[in-house]
Amino acid sequence: MLAVLVDVNSRREYYMSFIDSFYTMGREYTVMFKYEPDDGSHPEPEIVILRNEPGIGERIFKSIKDKRELQNAFDVFFERFREHGGL
Repeated sequence: MLAVLVDVNSRREYYMSFIDSFYTMGREYTVMFKYEPDDGSHPEPEIVILRNEPGIGERIFKSIKDKRELQNAFDVFFERFREHGGL
């Protein structure tokens, strides 16, 4: 699934490809990677884990600033990835 995220401050658009979404510790997280057409010149994609926040009529994703929260979200994602046949 491809999504277009818009930075609320700069109005810059980012094309992102959806990987996973999950709940942990009472919050919802979404895992994506930056979409770029495959022309053979791009490095391996880097994943981005964003916290989902309630919004009216649209989904709002926020960067995770707290290192412990980010590490916890990554650990949950990685375990889900392994359980579903990754690595």
